[in-house]
Amino acid sequence: MTDEELNHRFADLSSALARLADAQVVFQSQMTQSMARLEENQGQLTRSIVKLEENQGQLTQSIVSLEETQGQLTQNQVQLTQWIGRLDRDQLQLAQIEAGLAQGQEELRRNVMETREDMAQFTEWTEIMTHAVEELRASRARHERFLEEMRQQQAESDQRFDVLLQEIRFLIRQQYPPTQEEDS
Repeated sequence: MTDEELNHRFADLSSALARLADAQVVFQSQMTQSMARLEENQGQLTRSIVKLEENQGQLTQSIVSLEETQGQLTQNQVQLTQWIGRLDRDQLQLAQIEAGLAQGQEELRRNVMETREDMAQFTEWTEIMTHAVEELRASRARHERFLEEMRQQQAESDQRFDVLLQEIRFLIRQQYPPTQEEDS
């Protein structure tokens, strides 16, 4: 093999090593981007969970308010029963109590409506969270497959690099065979 052929072969090997280094840089860039997207998805999921917990707290407060209102309504009904016995003496007082009872019922209706709305929001958030978790799981599975493919490609690239390195060493040994002095 002539010097020119060896130089040409060496240039080809150098070019192949450069392409291999470029491919490795691209791989690392893609890996970094994938990790960033995964972290972003995880942040969105965390924010959604916080919102869900806030809505759950509001729903709990509405339920407590509803129970308090129901307790007040029960007390009003007990008083109404007692006042019916004294109806002949105190009709004016009864009218005032009935007005209070009507107001309590209206509050109860409003609270029930608010609770229904809160339940609808809670249901909607639950569906959103379920969908987000499913998307995150699918994204994680895709990411794991991508990582496995990248590991496999890296292993194949390493094998090709080792083969190229062995060929270069072989060519160098052929170009510059060891002399008798170097052997001893």
